[in-house]
Amino acid sequence: MEGIGGFEFNQRFPRFVTPNVASFGYGLFLAINATSIWGGSFPLLPMDIQGFGLLATFSLAQSAAFCCSFLLCVIGVYWIPQFTKHISVIGCTLLLFLGSVSLIAPLYIPLLMLPLMIAGGVFLGVGSAGFLALWQRVFASQKAEQGGLDVILGTGVSAFVYVVLHVIPLAVAAFMIAFVFVPLSALCLILATRAVDFQQPMFKDEPHSNRQVYQLVLKNLWRSALCVGGLTFLDGMTRALALDDPAQGGIVNLLSMGGALVASLTLIFLWRRSTFRFDTILSFRTIFPLVATSLLALPFLGTPYLQVFSGVIHMFSTFAVMIMVIQCAQASRDNGIDPVFIYGFFGLIVGFMQSGGFLSGYVSALVVAPGFSQLAIIALFSTWLLAVVLYSVRGHIQDNPSELRERARVSSIEFIAFEPDTDDVMRNGHAEPSWAQLIRLRKPREKPSEPTAASDEHYRDRLAKQCVALAHHFRLSTREAEITEFIARGNSVAHIAKTLIISENTVRFHSKNIYMKLSIHKRQDLIALLEKFV
Repeated sequence: MEGIGGFEFNQRFPRFVTPNVASFGYGLFLAINATSIWGGSFPLLPMDIQGFGLLATFSLAQSAAFCCSFLLCVIGVYWIPQFTKHISVIGCTLLLFLGSVSLIAPLYIPLLMLPLMIAGGVFLGVGSAGFLALWQRVFASQKAEQGGLDVILGTGVSAFVYVVLHVIPLAVAAFMIAFVFVPLSALCLILATRAVDFQQPMFKDEPHSNRQVYQLVLKNLWRSALCVGGLTFLDGMTRALALDDPAQGGIVNLLSMGGALVASLTLIFLWRRSTFRFDTILSFRTIFPLVATSLLALPFLGTPYLQVFSGVIHMFSTFAVMIMVIQCAQASRDNGIDPVFIYGFFGLIVGFMQSGGFLSGYVSALVVAPGFSQLAIIALFSTWLLAVVLYSVRGHIQDNPSELRERARVSSIEFIAFEPDTDDVMRNGHAEPSWAQLIRLRKPREKPSEPTAASDEHYRDRLAKQCVALAHHFRLSTREAEITEFIARGNSVAHIAKTLIISENTVRFHSKNIYMKLSIHKRQDLIALLEKFV
């Protein structure tokens, strides 16, 4: 395919960063959802209908519907088998469409403005929660690399789509959301859903029959959800501050979308070149001093600072939600739990805290404290809440080191570097790589190398060290590496499942993937392969 200046698009834009149906559809949805961050499609409609009370009523209705929808997902998945399969794409699309139309209708029926805004908030809250759950189902069903990449690319695509919505005439854009973008995003979701393998253990699991598995996952991940919630709390607070000046919402959204694009490209750049782990809790602890200092500066600086601060906070929030989606998908794959359940759990905490931030910002405008401005009250309360979150996620003094290490491992997200693109490695003019060349690219080296940190680690025996080297060489995930060592030691499926607290079907699923990655068929082949690693 030829591009500008005679260059192939693959040379200028490698396939690694080329959007597909899933990432494009997810980006469309995020852009649609971004227009409701500050009150539905209000950024695209005349300012004269954006009164403080109207925007607040809409936002409260939307937040309540959003949180209740995730609560329903958690309860439904836990008690109703196959609940995930019954979430309807068409039904969620209809809700999003009705929500968008309800925001346009007051222009023509001003007498029904308030009830239409409430209805629009409820429709958009339920519809967007349903769409998010359905997209989570798609990403979790994919291989880890592809699922994570689609989430990141979709976040980047949303920035471009959001800009397009502001380039075209605003009145046209408001109608395009309801009649073009919502159906197009739904079509992409339907096409992506067709590729979902519902035979995977995560979709066949019954939570109430495997309570121990779900309890362990929630015990290990609630701190990560709380960290993301802390950032969305600030996001909701700045959302409430924008009600006093609706024009601020558009500026903040543009700043935050630009930041989300930069964050997405940076993450892709790092992931393309190396394997690394992203720890949600550690990241929150790292940025806490900066965020707290910025908050305390709010009362002393003017509106321009508030706009920049709001844009940066929304950028952090967008990035945190992107990481949250990837982390929930990883938890689903590693533990064989329903993706809608774990995402509903995260979404409930994050949505509740965002709503709490909005309420705090809204109430602060009504509270009169002697000697304190609205921004001073918000800054003090927000700093206190973030300090409580920080204290909660640090763990207790009595926690033993092994539990803290395991918690740190679970709370971090693996980004295993992609294999070199065969087109990039083997490209000679327009010649395609031969089958022999492709095989050499994917075969293990005759003298496998060990990970750099191997000499610094302590292993209980030679086999453990060999398994680490093999996992590094063949790009196995941490969960796959654990199961590989169990298999090499001759443990049964039942024993592995009991030790790792996952279902036997999940163990078999991971074992199948391990054998495929290693191109082997039985345990004896694994032992022979491990002997090449010294």
